[in-house]
Amino acid sequence: MKTHVSTLARAFCLSATGLVVTVGLAIGQQNQSGSDQQSAGANREKVQEARGEARDKAGQARDQTRDARGTVRDDRAEKRANVVEDRGNARGQVIQDRSSGRSDVIQDRAHARDTARDGREEVRDARRDIRTARREFRAERVRSGDIGLFLRRGQRGPIISSLAQRGAATQSGLKEGDEILSVNGKVVTNEREFVDHLFANANQPAQVQVNREGEPVTVTLNPKAFADEHMANEPNRLSAMGLLLDDTVPDHVRVQAVVPGSPAFHAGLRPGDRITGFGGQRIQAITDFVRSIASTASGPANVEVNRNNQSRQLDIDVPNEATDETRTALRPTFPESGSSSTTNSQGASINSGNSTNSGTSNSSTTTNSGNPADTQPRLNRNP
Repeated sequence: MKTHVSTLARAFCLSATGLVVTVGLAIGQQNQSGSDQQSAGANREKVQEARGEARDKAGQARDQTRDARGTVRDDRAEKRANVVEDRGNARGQVIQDRSSGRSDVIQDRAHARDTARDGREEVRDARRDIRTARREFRAERVRSGDIGLFLRRGQRGPIISSLAQRGAATQSGLKEGDEILSVNGKVVTNEREFVDHLFANANQPAQVQVNREGEPVTVTLNPKAFADEHMANEPNRLSAMGLLLDDTVPDHVRVQAVVPGSPAFHAGLRPGDRITGFGGQRIQAITDFVRSIASTASGPANVEVNRNNQSRQLDIDVPNEATDETRTALRPTFPESGSSSTTNSQGASINSGNSTNSGTSNSSTTTNSGNPADTQPRLNRNP
């Protein structure tokens, strides 16, 4: 019984002790829970404070970012404005440069046109001067063969070896074999001196003293007749047209030959045609035809010809006068028998239009008096 009571007492004591322990633990846990709640509240406050500070910092960062973006936008807008302004200035400068360049080009073109116009006018003036000079008789461009007098060197002065068959030379009174001694009292020793003294005063008669078969003879020459005949027979433009005329009949202008490919050839002129009109003017002699050509400007001109007793109208291109001249003189054709001739290139031959040769004719000719020299146009002779 006692054992049972002690057991119960011991169990009761153990239960009381357990209860006390349990209550103590509960109280301790409750105290611990309150402390934890206080710590959690403090922690929450700290967290809230940290969150507030983070929010403030984030707001400040956003404000700074917003300010930075605004600054970037402002910089970009300013740069765009500067670029637009620079482009506008550059475009304006380009437009100004183009306008200035176009103005310069226009001025240069106008200046070039004026220069070209002045050059053409100078060329026309020069050609006009050349034509005028060609229509003027210039003694320094003439040799004795050009006026129908063919000379060779003599002991005292030039000797007439032959005369042209027609013209002023035939009517001059000079004869073959005459040795020219002086002109108007001035001694003559060569061909150049004879021509220069003869035309020193072309409007006055010239007194030419010659030695004829050992006797002194004075012959009066008319220099103007020689000059007029020479100018009328100037063949430059006629040759350029490709025409060779038959001068055996002075009162007709008959075509003897036409140069292939020449303006006359392309115009339709043919050998045997008789030219009766040129440029609206009637043509009756070679001198009329030559004068008409000389006074006609370059370009197309009307030519009237008679072919097989039928009148034809042709158009021919009159060429520009060449700056260089080659004149064809009349020179003698000596018979093959009864004569011997040694002729230098300075004798009776083609004389350059620009020649001012003052030398004498280096030729010696011995001709049978029974067979006088025959004179015909050089271009009409067979080679």
